[in-house]
Amino acid sequence: MVEILIAAVLGGLAGACGTAWVLRGRSAARRERRAGGAAAALQRSILDSLQDGVVVYDEDDRIVFFNPAAMEILDVSREQLGTGTRTWEPLDAEGRPVDPEQRPVAITARTGEPCVGVDIGLRTVGGDLRWTTVSTRALHEEPDANGRYAVVAAFTDITERREAQRALERTNAELAQFAYVASHDLSEPLRMVSSYLQLLRRRYHGEIDEDADEFIDYAVEGANRMRALIEDLLAYSRAGRGADPRPVDLGYVVADVLSSLAAAVADARAQISVGPMPTVLGDRLSLAQVMQNLVANALKFRSGPSACVWVSAEREHDAMWRIEIADDGIGIDAKHRERVFKMFQRLHDREAFEGTGIGLAICRKIVERQGGEIRADGREGGGTVFTFTVPAVPAPALVEPATGEHARAGTPVA
Repeated sequence: MVEILIAAVLGGLAGACGTAWVLRGRSAARRERRAGGAAAALQRSILDSLQDGVVVYDEDDRIVFFNPAAMEILDVSREQLGTGTRTWEPLDAEGRPVDPEQRPVAITARTGEPCVGVDIGLRTVGGDLRWTTVSTRALHEEPDANGRYAVVAAFTDITERREAQRALERTNAELAQFAYVASHDLSEPLRMVSSYLQLLRRRYHGEIDEDADEFIDYAVEGANRMRALIEDLLAYSRAGRGADPRPVDLGYVVADVLSSLAAAVADARAQISVGPMPTVLGDRLSLAQVMQNLVANALKFRSGPSACVWVSAEREHDAMWRIEIADDGIGIDAKHRERVFKMFQRLHDREAFEGTGIGLAICRKIVERQGGEIRADGREGGGTVFTFTVPAVPAPALVEPATGEHARAGTPVA
């Protein structure tokens, strides 16, 4: 919006300066000059009050206008800018010098095409590094006689925001690493404790007394729960850190998931209906993890001896697909539908349903890292509908092949 305002203001200034004189009454000309002067003063006042820097380059790449914010952001004096002296070195998002011909101002001056929201670093003579978001556009529709365009550049200082973002990324990476290392280091001693407890139960069950047997059973159960919790913590720390996104056929992903859940499907006497699945953009293993968690939950939280699960997909808009996993299970109360996506949140006792309360948190982390959203809703007639979005493939591309001999999903699976 800033560069549009500036172009309009400068266009007004150019129009006021280039007004052709025509024969008219002296008083009318005087009124017009006063009006033009007032308009120019107002426009200049607007530009001077902006917190965004503004610099205008003519067709010969000379600086012909700048506002106070530009001097502050670029850390140069009025005299330096006034003489066209450039004391800053543009850097790309990775901190490398930008090829002079690939800088936003140069591109617009050469082609007349605008550049919008380009992150550029500016290293000043004093060595300071400031980060800006730069937008440029041509001031005129046609180039000058030399084939170049006059350009207006507007830039916003985002140094503090970028530093805060980098600090947050470092913190998150450190936390993820801590969770991984802590969970990994806990696994080995816990495995030893669990092994010896199971050995103790096998050798001495029934040889001491009932209390001893009960205590050993509690210890084994606790060790098993701790091992499951550590494994889920490791999974959460790794969630979303898969390969670069690429086209993935969800039909094959669902087929793989149902194959791995075959025993649970049989145990739940489930009827699973899978509609046509699209090709999406994402990480295959991460998407399989999301689908497996959601389908497994639908099987586990059934309301009776059998379960029905429906898997479907619908195009939300050009950029996203919406995937739904619906069931006829026990459902989730509306007040808890957001809570279930948080770590360690359980709505039922372990005696009723096993689990650590991390599975849906993993699903949310994966989906959001791939640019989508996930939510839970009630199903008409009872049950739950989990919905998540995933990016669509923007253009025809090679689809990642299936991992096994599976037919395309599209018919009910018993």
